[in-house]
Amino acid sequence: MEAMDKKLLEVKEEAKENNEVMERKLLEAKMDMEEIIADKVKEGIQAYVESLGINIDANLKSEQVPDNPLEDCQQPSSFVPGVHTRKPNMIKKTGTTVVGTNKKK
Repeated sequence: MEAMDKKLLEVKEEAKENNEVMERKLLEAKMDMEEIIADKVKEGIQAYVESLGINIDANLKSEQVPDNPLEDCQQPSSFVPGVHTRKPNMIKKTGTTVVGTNKKK
């Protein structure tokens, strides 16, 4: 009986050590994955920013700002967003009616 208890205690200790090793390996793997993900996100952001024509370089601040930053963003002044040209014509054609009836005012 005493030999079984001793063997059981040894197995428990070994399992505890194995568990600690696995936890340490999992923590290391998690940290590695977080680092890889952070690097991939940085690469993706860098590629996106470059696709917009923006050059970011920590050493050369003059390259960060284009000569005319608003030039690419400005739209023609003749374009007015949100104006619907057909709607006023529809109102003119149909006239106004009193709500709930088909009679015109």
